[in-house]
Amino acid sequence: MDKYFIKGSEYIFGEKINEINNIGNIILDKAKDAGYKQVSTPYFEDYEVYKNYDKLDKLNMTKIIDKDGKILVLRPDATIPIAKIVSSKFEDEKEIVKLCYLTTIFREYKSPKSYGRDFLQGGVELFGKDSSEIDYEVINLAIDMLKEIGFNNIQLDIGNIAFQEGFFQSLNIESHIKENIKKLIETKNINDIREYVEPLSIKREDKDFIYALPKLFGEYDEIISKAKEYCKNSNMTRALERIENIYEIINNKKLDIKVKLDLSFTNNLNYYTDLIFKVYAGSLHVPVVSGGRCNNLAEDFGKYRPCCGFGINVNLVDEYLEDDKYDDVIHIALAKGRVHKQAMKRFEECGLIFPEYSEKSRKLLFLDKSKKIEVILVKSQDVPIYVENGAADIGIVGNDILLEEQYKVYELMNLNIGICRMATAKIRNTEIDYNKKVLVATKYPTITKNFFSKKGVPINLIKLNGSVELGPIVKLSDVIVDIVETGGTLKENNLVEDEKILDISSRLICNKVALKTKNKQVGNIMGILEELELKN
Repeated sequence: MDKYFIKGSEYIFGEKINEINNIGNIILDKAKDAGYKQVSTPYFEDYEVYKNYDKLDKLNMTKIIDKDGKILVLRPDATIPIAKIVSSKFEDEKEIVKLCYLTTIFREYKSPKSYGRDFLQGGVELFGKDSSEIDYEVINLAIDMLKEIGFNNIQLDIGNIAFQEGFFQSLNIESHIKENIKKLIETKNINDIREYVEPLSIKREDKDFIYALPKLFGEYDEIISKAKEYCKNSNMTRALERIENIYEIINNKKLDIKVKLDLSFTNNLNYYTDLIFKVYAGSLHVPVVSGGRCNNLAEDFGKYRPCCGFGINVNLVDEYLEDDKYDDVIHIALAKGRVHKQAMKRFEECGLIFPEYSEKSRKLLFLDKSKKIEVILVKSQDVPIYVENGAADIGIVGNDILLEEQYKVYELMNLNIGICRMATAKIRNTEIDYNKKVLVATKYPTITKNFFSKKGVPINLIKLNGSVELGPIVKLSDVIVDIVETGGTLKENNLVEDEKILDISSRLICNKVALKTKNKQVGNIMGILEELELKN
């Protein structure tokens, strides 16, 4: 029967429809009580409207060609068409326009529990006034909606994209280099950021700020103090002053939520200009509310009108409403085998004791003595899957796994354990003719294809799941691509290493939301491991 259903398209009926409708009604009722008027936009939009917003994944938009040859898309965003309406239908540019909506968004989303090609989104957009008080009004409305829906454990992260943009505007480097740096900051991969930035001809203090930026989030007082030290122009100063104003209002209103500062926010969707905020609720490993200020968006359609708003993914809210609890244990996924043994030794050297752990144990879950850290032993290929989907907060896995598939995780540290290399190998005393198509056996098709493609060598790739070294022996392949540590296995099978592809070592990776909601615990473990690294 599965052949009749499209992955990511859910059929909803019965009580589930009632639950989703109830959530949607709360969003609309709260918005209308606050003076917002409901608006509805078409399912189909002109593709030309969206193609200039780079962070909207154009490849994954659902497109059709109408009878006149025009490319249309199923609506992938709510804010853009509402800005278009406001610019065309409301003539008085000084009028404050408050609109709310509940509509289907045709864009992929993923949570630990589900994957969808579309989702129901409710939200508001307020046009016509740019002030800290309006920012607070919009944020407070989002919090009020979540509380009414039933969430109690709520964390608000606020930031200001103008702080980061003010810095980049001051850098005298080409625009494409700035964009590359921003993309690296978004990944929080410190190793890759240093590798890219260090050769650039920019000041040492600017490099230090770029290295600090991915970590510039956490407790408000600590981060605002650090951020002020990095201010180098009036744009950055004004951005922090705006954040301070908003925080002061929130603090005075006593909203009874956790409030954290995140200045590492990047300009997702490409239309935010100032405030950006995200709201996390319960144990949800993705933000349930995303919003901010997009002052220039309406001007794209003819009239300047500052705007602040947010969207709530109703599907995610429904998923996690019954799971409104905060888990303060830090869950660490380790790759079973050599890596987990070396990692557990590292933890022991750091003073982290797991009483029930031994190398001979068949258990897969171990709590430390404080019962605040849990180790989960899984197959190496599964470590990033556990971390990406929130079953683990952080993980330790080789960069070969991370390079083979694209995972939505942050790579925080190179731990310099599990050190080995990936290489090609062939039967001893044979020559491979690389001018013709080569048969290559491997467990790593992506890395292998990229390597031979860069060399300009055509290959037929054979994907194996184990005992790769048998390939040339039984004439299944000419060469293999595999991990080499000492070379002993190759030697025993009359194979010889031919060409190194890349160095491999274990990396500390982190779930994107856990880095926000458990940043203190993650930071403590990073600090312990960094200190141990310095000692070694």
